[in-house]
Amino acid sequence: MFSELIVANIIIKGKFVFNYFHTVNKARVEQETGECKSLLLTVLSKKRFTHLGMLKITKIFYFEMAHAIHGYSGACKDIHGHSYELHVTVSATIDHKNYLPSPGFIIDFKELKKQVQQDVIIHFDHKVCLSQNFLAAFPGCATLPNLIIWEAEPTAENILITIQQVLQKSFPVNVTLEYLKLFETKDSYAEWIKNTIVAL
Repeated sequence: MFSELIVANIIIKGKFVFNYFHTVNKARVEQETGECKSLLLTVLSKKRFTHLGMLKITKIFYFEMAHAIHGYSGACKDIHGHSYELHVTVSATIDHKNYLPSPGFIIDFKELKKQVQQDVIIHFDHKVCLSQNFLAAFPGCATLPNLIIWEAEPTAENILITIQQVLQKSFPVNVTLEYLKLFETKDSYAEWIKNTIVAL
C-alpha cells in the first residue's frame, strides 16, 4: 500500500474543507466523504509523486484609500482613510537540483511592480471606495470625486479578494500568485493564501 505525507489545506470549489497534515492511506481516506474523499482517493491512486522545490519572491506596495463599512456599528461606518500596505508573493516550482535558467528570475521585480501597479494600485490609490448599500443610505456621497462603487463592503478582506481575482489573471503561466497580505493599519492585516494538493 502506497502511503505519502501530504501537508496541505484541502480546498474544494473555493470552500475550505479541512487542514490536512498527515499520512494518506486508504483507511484514513475512508473516514472522509463526498468530494473530499474522491479527491484523496485520486491522490492515493497515483503511481508516483514528485518532490519539487518552490521559490517565492515578494514585492511590497503602498496606496492611500478612503472607505466606509455600511451596516457596521463602530467608527468605521463613517468615511475614513487608510494607508494600505500590500505584500504580493509569487512562486515558481523548480527542480531544486538546478539553477534557474538565464536570466535567473521567477519574474523580474520591475515587471512584477509594473503589473501590480497597473492592475491594482492605480485603481485604488487616492480613491474613495463605497458600497451600493452605503450610497443607497447616503445618496449625497455619489458625487464624491474618485469614487469606486462596490457591490460588497470594502473591508480589508473583500479588498484582498478583489486583488486576488485580478492578479490571478495577470502573471505568465509559469508564475503563480501564492500569497497576499494587506495591512489596513500597522497592526491589523488580512491574508490570502493559495493552497493546493498535486498528484502526478
